[in-house]
Amino acid sequence: MTELTEITDFRQFQTAYGEWADKTFPDSTVDTIASHFREESMEFAGGLEDNPAKPGNQYVMIPASHDPEEAADCLLLLLHHAHKAGYSLFDEMITKAQVNIKRNWDTKDEGGHGHFKHH
Repeated sequence: MTELTEITDFRQFQTAYGEWADKTFPDSTVDTIASHFREESMEFAGGLEDNPAKPGNQYVMIPASHDPEEAADCLLLLLHHAHKAGYSLFDEMITKAQVNIKRNWDTKDEGGHGHFKHH
């Protein structure tokens, strides 16, 4: 296998990393990868999580870490998901970026959360 550090093409990296992840985690599915992504994205972005002491009854707030390593975990899980599901994350990213660029965006943050809506 090519050393991942030697790959500069996004699509090639997805393939190489996806093949490694499939070999290393042979029982993974698109659903288990998505579930793991949910956990990693919570570590990165924070949010409400079930309180283990009172499942389904009480939530605890997990603070956002904004840790670059957690962001990388999220990206790697998305790459594995794309590999497993048979789509190019790079191609989907370009397509979606083009859609977003063509949209009209409301830049007023009415809710104070930094979420902006398109028309």
